[in-house]
Amino acid sequence: MSLKSRYVKLRYTMRHAALALACMAALGAGVAAQAQEPAKSGRAARAAQAEAPPATPAAATVLAAHPVVYALTSSLAQGTGVRVERAAPANLPPTRLMSYFNGRGGAALQKAAASADAAVGLRSIWPDDPLYAVARRTNIRIVEIDAARPLDGALNGIALQSDARPGGQFAAYPWLSIVNLGRMADIVAADLGRLSPADAQRIGVNLAEIKRSLVELNAKSQAGLAQAENVAVISLSERLPYLIAEFNLDLIETDARDDTAWTPEALAGLTGKLKENGAAAALLHREPTPALRQAIEAGGARVIVLATDGADPVAELQANAQQLLEALAPAAASRPN
Repeated sequence: MSLKSRYVKLRYTMRHAALALACMAALGAGVAAQAQEPAKSGRAARAAQAEAPPATPAAATVLAAHPVVYALTSSLAQGTGVRVERAAPANLPPTRLMSYFNGRGGAALQKAAASADAAVGLRSIWPDDPLYAVARRTNIRIVEIDAARPLDGALNGIALQSDARPGGQFAAYPWLSIVNLGRMADIVAADLGRLSPADAQRIGVNLAEIKRSLVELNAKSQAGLAQAENVAVISLSERLPYLIAEFNLDLIETDARDDTAWTPEALAGLTGKLKENGAAAALLHREPTPALRQAIEAGGARVIVLATDGADPVAELQANAQQLLEALAPAAASRPN
């Protein structure tokens, strides 16, 4: 091979080698850029996450069916993110809740329970309270709050009188006691605050307002009734033993009957009993029939119809105390708070 031919071949080989090196360099730069891009994207994503506001926790939802429980829970949750849903119509008697949930109200309760965090009831004093048990069929994670006795024993439950009747402790309306209503508020407030820690402070403010109202009510009623010359009463309702004990009334006896059971003989006996014992008043939870009212007044007693429905338990206790003061100690009732 001539010298010229070897020179041409060498130049050709060197040109190909340079081209190959250039390709390899370009390829390496591309790989490096691709390797750096995810890291850059990851840093940007983390920076964006750091700048984003923290997610707001979902508001707690609680169910309540009993009128007193619903009213008390709603008062404690006022102004908070806690949603209190009424699981049954307001005018439905508690004793009909089970048939309602097993019938026309079943679908609505299932829908509400599916997203609820807790159900507030009274199973410790009313074993037949159906709300939690029925709600749990839909939502296994739902929490029970017993407004009468905390499940964890962290607080005192309400004080109960002995009552041998089936369901007697529930039928006696223990929330008509100032002390018991305050304890129920304590129990529900404590569990609501644990369900929604962000709202615990506001719940505490609402609790303090309820307790302040109850303390003022107790002071006024006790001072006023202490001036009454006669606090002897006959109760014509099974719902009033706690209220009678709370206001230190002198109970002669309880004679709770259906209106149809007040025969002429029974009415005459009631009139005689009122006269014999010098009763100041007869207490009822509903308006008496004209015949029953006449028999009470013939016995020299006042008719006092007390509120027990529970739509606003604090306001109802205040109204009941005022009625008792007006009937038994009118001078004290007329004094300003």
